Amino acid sequence: MDQLNEKELEQISGGNDTVSTFTYEVVPGDSLSAIAMRFGTTVATLMALNKDRITNPDVIKVGWKLRVPVNTKKSGWM
Repeated sequence: MDQLNEKELEQISGGNDTVSTFTYEVVPGDSLSAIAMRFGTTVATLMALNKDRITNPDVIKVGWKLRVPVNTKKSGWM
């Protein structure tokens, strides 16, 4: 995972030192909000974790590999 600044890490991790992520490949019909809802996270978190790729939350491309935080509170995410 790329390094996040302290403010981004605090927002994503809730104060934990690390954020566990997995890679998700964008498929036809995906939107950032649908991906966030599917994996129990937020669009803002996805944007922060993928700031090297996503500059507009309305524009993602099929085949992009996005970092998604592991949501330990939601089971059966894969």
